[in-house]
Amino acid sequence: MRHRPAWAPDEIDIERPSAARMYDYYLGGSYNFAADRALAEENMRAWPDMPHITRANRAYPHRAVTLAVKASNVYTQAGHALTFRSREQVAGLMQGYELVEPGLVDIVHWRPDLLDTSPDPLGGDVRRYSGYAAVGCKAEPGLSA
Repeated sequence: MRHRPAWAPDEIDIERPSAARMYDYYLGGSYNFAADRALAEENMRAWPDMPHITRANRAYPHRAVTLAVKASNVYTQAGHALTFRSREQVAGLMQGYELVEPGLVDIVHWRPDLLDTSPDPLGGDVRRYSGYAAVGCKAEPGLSA
């Protein structure tokens, strides 16, 4: 039996490799065991770039969030803030247009067909949404739907 570090709970089988601890090893971490290192070394014989790939994978979320924040800052600094409007304000914006189905609705009900296949991320609680949506088309004079 190998030495068990104080940080390793008794429930962990240190003789059995773990993908998470191998990931730690590829990153140069110290929370891994001999079994993890042995299998990681075997994998690196097949994929020598595995440590580089793992570091790139680890860095991606940071890069993605950093770029998203930069894009958001550019958008808001240009004065294009997302503005939610009341039902009455949206109805006023739609004057002169014929509303297309589903009409003027709460944002959560904009695509009711999607609620059948994928649950609403906010639990379908319309009170958590603060806006409305509508699509309209300009009616041509003399034509009616």
